[in-house]
Amino acid sequence: MTPRIALLTLFCILSLSSIAQKKARLIKSGEIIKAGIKLYDDGKYKDALSEFEKIPAGDTNYVWALYESALTCAADSQYSRGIAFCEKGLSARTEKHRHPELLSQYGSLLDYDNQQARSLQVFDSAIAIYPAYTSLYVNKGTTLIRMERYAEAEKVFQEALLINPYSSSCLFKMGIAAWGQGKMVPAFLSMIGYLMVEPDGRFSRNAINVLGEISKSTDAVTQLIDKRKEDPSENFSTVEQILLSKIALDPNYKIITELDDPIARQVQVAFEKLSFDESEKDFYMQFFVPLYKKIFNEKKYEYFVNYIFSDVNIPKIQEFNKKKKKDIESLKNDIIEYFNLVRQ
Repeated sequence: MTPRIALLTLFCILSLSSIAQKKARLIKSGEIIKAGIKLYDDGKYKDALSEFEKIPAGDTNYVWALYESALTCAADSQYSRGIAFCEKGLSARTEKHRHPELLSQYGSLLDYDNQQARSLQVFDSAIAIYPAYTSLYVNKGTTLIRMERYAEAEKVFQEALLINPYSSSCLFKMGIAAWGQGKMVPAFLSMIGYLMVEPDGRFSRNAINVLGEISKSTDAVTQLIDKRKEDPSENFSTVEQILLSKIALDPNYKIITELDDPIARQVQVAFEKLSFDESEKDFYMQFFVPLYKKIFNEKKYEYFVNYIFSDVNIPKIQEFNKKKKKDIESLKNDIIEYFNLVRQ
């Protein structure tokens, strides 16, 4: 073999080896990111960041790694660093499909970094481009709640729920926004809505706590009502008075379930006394009341109340849900059918 041919052969071998190594790195990048996500889930944030940083610029998963890095920085309170990761990801020319989630995380990190004005600007610009991406609304509303701008936050969540009525985060946080304004019936209906969509969700205990506060008419509830700026409609005012009077907690109040619980009693009386008014444009009236009245009027309340509390470790609830599994599945289908109409 001549020196020239030998050199050419060696060059080809090295080139093929280089291509193979690049392909190996591309294949492994997804595995590296998944390993980092596992570390994140285990609370090992710095180790997770070390994994994500192994992905080089130009890799097909580079922007994904930047997003996961930003998410990890948020959990580890490294807000400035997380912001930088978002900006780097948004400036990249690849993986444009990740822009909505990057923008959502970017806005939240700016909020955590006490840059609320910039945060809201990011959310508004992003929503204009990606109006169907619910997480943008969730995070914008969360920023407004942190700023105690509850009425504005409430409107953001309402807008999002018309796009995606199944967003449990929107349902819960809308309830918090209503609670912050002293709007007890809307808060009550929203927390029920959250448990209806995700009874075992991350906010389920918080939702039950809010329902408990309202059901017991605690001092916190009274103080919020005293501070509110507007009174509820006549319909909701009546229901609020009934809830706060705790008439349903009287032993003489006739419950329609085997489950005898203060919150279940108050939910029952609320469903019983609510009246749908088609002419009333209030969001809660139009969004929740038709469904709740339908459930009550069709005598499915017992299925409903046991279902929404299915994550509570009470043997009576667990036994009922096991025994009435088919009826509860039918109820869930009714709820899905209703929300699909809302979505249209």
